[in-house]
Amino acid sequence: TLPSTVGARQKVAMLEHALMVAKNAHNGQIRKSGDPYWTHPLAVADILARTMLIPTPNGPREPPAEGCPPEELEELARAFWYRIALGPEDGFDMYIAALLHDTVEDTSMTVAQIQSLFGPSVASLVDGVTKASSGRRSR
Repeated sequence: TLPSTVGARQKVAMLEHALMVAKNAHNGQIRKSGDPYWTHPLAVADILARTMLIPTPNGPREPPAEGCPPEELEELARAFWYRIALGPEDGFDMYIAALLHDTVEDTSMTVAQIQSLFGPSVASLVDGVTKASSGRRSR
């Protein structure tokens, strides 16, 4: 949980940092589609944001279901970041966890590193999502 003094701009910077961590962690990993692997966690986070946020009449448009170029996916996701930053703290933590959800399972990143960078709430969410199918928790 963040201190109440953390403002929306600082939270947007944290979202940017989380995306950069995910991109760096998944550097060189490619999906079957040929897209960089980091597009998967970004798409998951984007779906989560669209589910959590109340639509606005002039809000960001829905990305295409398939074939959205990585740069466009990133631009569309960023369009939500200020609203995510202004939203509930648990939603903010869930979005960051979605960006990082495959880092522990598919890279050398650890839950402890995520906790150090983003706090215990995000680390716990990532740990839970990562290990849900195996029925164990990492430490």
